[in-house]
Amino acid sequence: MKKLNKWIAGLLCMMLVITMVAGLGVMEVKADDAVTTVSSWTELKNAISKGGNIQLGNDIVAETGNSAIYVSNTVTVDLAGHTIDRGCIKATWNGNTFTVSGGDLTIKDTSAAQAGKITGGYNDNNCGGGCIYVDSGILRLESGILTGNKCEDVDANGVDRGGAVGVRSGTFIMTGGEITDNTGDAGENGAGIYVYEGPSLTIGGNAKIYGNRTADGMNSNLSVGNGESSSTIINLSTDSPLTSEAKICIRVSTDSNGKQITTSCKDLKDVFVSDNDSYEITTKDGEEGIFYTKKKSSGGSSTPSTPTSYKLRVGGVEVTSANTSGTGWSYDNQTNTLTLDGFNYEGNGSGIETSKDLNIIIKNENRIKNISSSYSDSTNGWSCGIYAFGNLTITGDGTLDVTGGTADTSHGISVLGKLEIDSQGTIIAKAQATAGTSGIYAYDGIVIKNGNITAYAAEAAYSSRGIECDGDITISGGTVVAKAEKGEISSYGLESGKKITISPNAVVTASGVTAALNKKPEGYTGEIGTTFVSNNTNPNPTPTPEPEPTPEPTPTPSEPSTMQGESTTTSTPASATTASTQGSQQVIPTIIEGAGSSYTQGSGNTIYFRSSDSFANFQKVMVDNAELSADCYTATEGSIIITLKPEYLSTLAAGTHSISIVSANGVATADFEVQTADTTAVSPKTGDNDQAALWITLLLLSCGALTAVGIRKKVR
Repeated sequence: MKKLNKWIAGLLCMMLVITMVAGLGVMEVKADDAVTTVSSWTELKNAISKGGNIQLGNDIVAETGNSAIYVSNTVTVDLAGHTIDRGCIKATWNGNTFTVSGGDLTIKDTSAAQAGKITGGYNDNNCGGGCIYVDSGILRLESGILTGNKCEDVDANGVDRGGAVGVRSGTFIMTGGEITDNTGDAGENGAGIYVYEGPSLTIGGNAKIYGNRTADGMNSNLSVGNGESSSTIINLSTDSPLTSEAKICIRVSTDSNGKQITTSCKDLKDVFVSDNDSYEITTKDGEEGIFYTKKKSSGGSSTPSTPTSYKLRVGGVEVTSANTSGTGWSYDNQTNTLTLDGFNYEGNGSGIETSKDLNIIIKNENRIKNISSSYSDSTNGWSCGIYAFGNLTITGDGTLDVTGGTADTSHGISVLGKLEIDSQGTIIAKAQATAGTSGIYAYDGIVIKNGNITAYAAEAAYSSRGIECDGDITISGGTVVAKAEKGEISSYGLESGKKITISPNAVVTASGVTAALNKKPEGYTGEIGTTFVSNNTNPNPTPTPEPEPTPEPTPTPSEPSTMQGESTTTSTPASATTASTQGSQQVIPTIIEGAGSSYTQGSGNTIYFRSSDSFANFQKVMVDNAELSADCYTATEGSIIITLKPEYLSTLAAGTHSISIVSANGVATADFEVQTADTTAVSPKTGDNDQAALWITLLLLSCGALTAVGIRKKVR
């Protein structure tokens, strides 16, 4: 029997070993599918050195002394809606973000908006690549945005190539994403992309290459070295066919005369646009493909005798092929893009008026005010600051302050197509008092993805709307304030002819005399009153009434305010609500929402705080007794709502912090908590949980059996 016990014990030991080895084997197989989440430049660099699938957990900024990250194996980087900022302010050797050297690098963005970006590269390299330089190997861009990068060959004085991507050797495959607003310091050699003669370039999907320029403003998007040895300069992707939504602005060496661009693409000829006014994109009878061909001159000159109208007026001036820029503005007809950079207009009529689709990029501070009270046939009789007969898109990180006129119907921004706003800046749209007023109006639909948006409608004889749309209003991000003063018929902060959708990622404050909204947002079950606040930390909070000042014995009504962007009122003047000669006591503001909030490091969330004081009294925000810059938070009405941005929150150490909202009547203070991320919750999976549990169970059973045998042996 003793021999039998020893035999059983030995067998169980073997089972124990097999169990441990098998369990480890299963986990090792599954580890190949792991996704590594990174949150710093060092983590990103280390993960890339190992290869595999990498996902950003939050925005990443390179630190002083960091260099380009070399890619020599197979790597996929998922931006996941975040930003990689190289942070270079001057041309630096290896000032780019990635150098592909024999590796296979894929850039993509799996977030819904696909707005993740790589920016801030500034490379000193005559081979190009302000953002990504391909020395050898493969670069694949599937989604995401390469923007705000530069390349400069400091010593060569003007041989600057590839502000975003430079391909010296190897392969570049672009089937999605955007390459825009990158810069080459001088010359015409692809401020967006430069591909030398020889490397393989493949385009497909909805790839967009546009809006890249040299320092002097010359179009310079995709430039391909095209010598006499080969006429094909761009290949079409067979895995991801080119779509009509693609936009590829190109320039070929000007010594070519009729070079083939790609094959089997006649139906999508309009996707390609020439950056060189002396060349055009054409087809040839009997030949497949489209061609980059020198324009035929007329009368010894390639310049038409009559300038071509671009169906756009800026500051009351018609924009034509002979007039594409002015003080504070420039226009690119190839991309239908108007850039405002310090534009200032006040006059009779719309500051911007177009009869076709238009993209507006805002930089620095811009102001438009229509002071006309006259009817205009070209704008349906509406008195607008900006009027677009087609679709309008607004992007950029500047400020745009727009005011409509006073002729019958006043609109700050008026669009007869669809309006889309995806801005990192501030947009203020105001309508003056008329029969009907709308801060922002669009017929086909309004989509707000990002930005600080204020839409204000003054008192109207008929109706007033902060934001008005005959179609859907969709607010998926940003901070939006929509405010309407009294309208004799109706007054709404948001008025939609179809439906209103507000994402939890958006902070929306709406108010109107009739109601804040003319209908309930999708999924909202509460009642709609005259004020409405929705934000990403508490989608549908119950508004907290502002504390009322002590009433005066005999208050004297004031006249309604005429200041645009501020509420009109018939209450006691502001001076009476503070300590004044009339004897009313000052009401010290307090934090009425948000005290005790918590933020988890790396979560990408925001937290917000609400002071009881009036927004008109807001002055500044302090955290831990240090004043914050305005780019660390957003400030909106209702009373004062301060939302701390995730980019700022990610810089705070774990522990308790204090916030102070400083306003004219005092300081409202509260504490909040920054918590350390639960690393166990975000650790990459290295095996199937159910299978791991099975192996652990077998291990415990084996150990139990061994123990039982040992006990039995002692008893006997």
